[in-house]
Amino acid sequence: MPALIMAAYVAFGFSAIGLLTAISLESVVMIVGAVQLCAVAVFFLGMSRIVELLSDIRSALSPAATTSPAESPPNLPSPLPRSATEIAADIERMRSRT
Repeated sequence: MPALIMAAYVAFGFSAIGLLTAISLESVVMIVGAVQLCAVAVFFLGMSRIVELLSDIRSALSPAATTSPAESPPNLPSPLPRSATEIAADIERMRSRT
């Protein structure tokens, strides 16, 4: 999901800026905030991957939803059921071939 990935990269950027600012000001409190932003960025990347996998699973499980009704073959009438004598005749004809 592009929005989550973009948010993760923005969080990584702010984390880097916060870390550089914390180092230059020698502030421990700002380092904690930078580490938290880094954790949020990793969380966003993980959530993006999970959403991607779930959408792949959904599309794999429902292939009928991806085809339009115009692409589906027309409904053909089913052939009439055969009688027992026709089936027996076919079996005998198959036995005589071998």
